[in-house]
Order: sequence, then C-alpha cells, then structure tokens
Amino acid sequence: MPRNVTEHTYTTEEIKVSDLDIDRRVQRDGLKKKKVENMVRRYNPDALGVIHVSRRRTEGGVVLGHFVIDGWHRMEASRITTENTGSLVCHVYEGLTLADEAQMFLDLNYGDQPTALDKHKVRVTGGDEQALRIEEAVNKYGWKISPVPNNGHVNAIIKLYSLDELSQKIEAEPDLISVTFLVISRAWGVNRHGSQAVILEAIGRLFAEHSSKIDVPYLIERLKIYPGGPEALHTEAARLASITKGKVSMAVADLITRWYNKSLPNNSKRSLPNWSKRS
Repeated sequence: MPRNVTEHTYTTEEIKVSDLDIDRRVQRDGLKKKKVENMVRRYNPDALGVIHVSRRRTEGGVVLGHFVIDGWHRMEASRITTENTGSLVCHVYEGLTLADEAQMFLDLNYGDQPTALDKHKVRVTGGDEQALRIEEAVNKYGWKISPVPNNGHVNAIIKLYSLDELSQKIEAEPDLISVTFLVISRAWGVNRHGSQAVILEAIGRLFAEHSSKIDVPYLIERLKIYPGGPEALHTEAARLASITKGKVSMAVADLITRWYNKSLPNNSKRSLPNWSKRS
C-alpha cells in the first residue's frame, strides 16, 4: 500500500493567486465550470479553506513555482473574483516528487473523487505500474485515453482496468488490451465507435475465453466487412440484449462469434463455440 504523502511536513503561507501554477499531470482534465461559477457567485474568502501547494525547486534551490495539488477550483474562483490580485492561505510542501504530488492529489480528493479518467491520468504521472501498462497497450496502436469523444480517443477507462485485471489473472499472452486494440485498429482504424466499452469488453472476453483458437487475421478481415461497422454492431447488440435480458457487451460477443463462423464450413474446426454468456 502506498504511503500517505499528506504526512509530509508543510508550512502555512499566504500566496498570491497570480503566483500559483497548475500542472495538468497531477490534476483533473479540466475545471468544472458550474462549480467555479457557484463559488464566484457566493464568494467568501473566509470559506475557501486551505489550498495544498507543492513548492518546486531546481537542484540548486531556485524556486520553479508553486503548483496547486488540491484547490484548483477555489484558486480559479479567487482569481476571477479578485481579478488576479487576491491571495490564499496555503499549506506549502517542499521536496515532493511528481509521484508524491500525484498520490497526494488522490489522497486529498478521496471524499470528492475525481473521475476515473482523471484518476488514471494522475496514476500515470505517479508511475503506477497498472496505469502505465494500460497506457502503453492503448498508445501503441495510435489511440489516446481521453474524455473527449473523438476518433482515436478511448473514454472507457473503467473497462480497460477490468480487462487488465482479467488479463493478469489468466496470464493472457498477448495481454487482452493489446490484442483487443490490435483487432479494432486493423478492422476499423481509429473509429471511436470501435473503442466503446461494450466492444472492448466483448473482444477482450472472446480472447480470454478462446485464446489461441481465434484466428486473429481472419477475425480482423471479418470485422472489416461487418455491415455498418462498429456503430451498427453496437446497435444490433443493444437490441439483442433487450430480448435476452443480458449485457450488451455479451450480445456483442455473441454477434461477433456468429459473424466469425458464418463464412466457415459447417462443423469446421476453425469455428468458435456458440457464445452463450449473459454477464
């Protein structure tokens, strides 16, 4: 279990908001606009509490800046209300590594949890082994983990962690995330509909179940010509799941299995067993 870095000693200082910095590597992906607006509307400097700050220095001791670990929204509300002239009471930590700052961000936000994507980003910054493994598996096929729903972006971070845990449990080789992204990338490019959680889970579970029995190049070629591509696959799976009362991801796995077997001769040794799982 990682040590709780909030046990580091600190000094209490008043620092101008204009002297506070943000490092996105140890922060959320962005501010919650409504939250800031509410703080500005009800602005009360006495109710802002204490901001947690890391004072970074060069090896020679020169101050590089004061980076907010916890309190970004409050800092922004103060900056707007005071037109960047106000100051905030800060707990100032010195000597923290980037990993320490990342862990402190998670510790201090335990009761106001960042999104799963925010937490993943901070875990990557902190050098977390699982987060780095997931990041590498996704990035090597040209994808990026991001909350923005664009082509080439993956939003389904919770599903990636689930697949990674399953992959480690069964000692999959290659790992489930890598082979899943190999398949969707070769079949559909970086079409964002191909990286939906239900499709990632379906393909990952297929490989977990059938392992080396799946002919990967053949599966890719079949998915390339799936009518309507990944978007249609998802729509059809949702319809099937509503009938079978199962999970949409399992319906995707069922449809892929049927499509994989469709062009093979009856009783072919290459065919996959019928997919019957619902959860």
